[in-house]
Amino acid sequence: MRKTLPVLRIGDRLDAPVYWRPAGSRGPVLLMAAGQRIDSEQQLRRLREAGYSVELPSEPEASAATVLVPEPVRPVEIGGLSFRRRLNEAQELRQSVFRAAATLIDRLSAGITPDMDALKRAGLQLARAVSADPHAMATLTHLQQCDDYTVGHSVDVSILMTALAHVLGCPDSDLPTVALAGLMHDVGKQRVPDEILGKPGPLTREELAVVRRHPELGERILAATTGAPEAVLAVVLQHHERVDGSGYPFGCGRREMHPFSLIAAVADTFDALTADRVYRRGLSPRQALIELYEEQQRFDDRVMAALIRLVGVYPVGTRVRLTTGETGVVIAPNPLDTTHPTVRLHRDPHGQLFEGALYTNPSDRGWQIAGEAPADAVGPAWE
Repeated sequence: MRKTLPVLRIGDRLDAPVYWRPAGSRGPVLLMAAGQRIDSEQQLRRLREAGYSVELPSEPEASAATVLVPEPVRPVEIGGLSFRRRLNEAQELRQSVFRAAATLIDRLSAGITPDMDALKRAGLQLARAVSADPHAMATLTHLQQCDDYTVGHSVDVSILMTALAHVLGCPDSDLPTVALAGLMHDVGKQRVPDEILGKPGPLTREELAVVRRHPELGERILAATTGAPEAVLAVVLQHHERVDGSGYPFGCGRREMHPFSLIAAVADTFDALTADRVYRRGLSPRQALIELYEEQQRFDDRVMAALIRLVGVYPVGTRVRLTTGETGVVIAPNPLDTTHPTVRLHRDPHGQLFEGALYTNPSDRGWQIAGEAPADAVGPAWE
């Protein structure tokens, strides 16, 4: 179907973004954003090259008021920008949950019992947000770092656990409890000395033994807290257990672990691997996935598969090289095909920077991701 559009002139403002696909490109280019004012003849000439009718000051007035244009494409850029907007909305919710987690830590540090009613409200709020957009919420957990690792880690594990439970098909009625378990999984660390938790080097055998007591310490805290669900106590006690019996504190195997603990083991490990710590920089999400799979016998296989479906084989923020020779960064997941996320291209096969915003089309099977690209070949990761 075709439609008519008015002739564009200097001074006009666009009520929608304008795209076109340059010859030889693998995706559309954003020429002008919605709301942008046309200020120059050069802009008009570029719009004309894209197939739009324009009136140039240096030429006679256009004879027609309208022009037929091809049916507008729906470039993947719209999806990328839409995903970014969804991330911004998710970030607002994350901040709200972050405040609840910070209050929990402050109360525990002061020797005050956790406010379970407030935490349950935060868990319910998070569960609703994750159900509405699990991919955006999960992406937040590895796109940014938090100055307060203790609080940030609790929030991000809560988000990941809830999103994984959603992907696994857990009933919506269970998700608030899953979210609450994630928020509280590390409460026992408030009983571990700061000089051990914040030590910049390797722990001694004695110090490691102290740290490994935090699941039991956390379970004691919650056992004395009115209104703490049994499933949450199980996650607090078992989030470091492993399905092959190699975890702690009791060496439980799959049969002894609560289903939510199976989820917590994966979420906690993935977030810990991607986070910056005082003694090391965090891994990229892609490298964290690889490391998890190298030890996949320790984790539940269904939860591991759900993690891949959730964050993708190449998570958002991963710098990648395509089989076409182009390089770029993943800016949005593709839940229907985790190997073909939306990629913003930075450089062509010859290493030259692209002008404007150029994106691959995830439905185009003419390209594949060949692997990760070095930072200097791509530039800053997408933010």
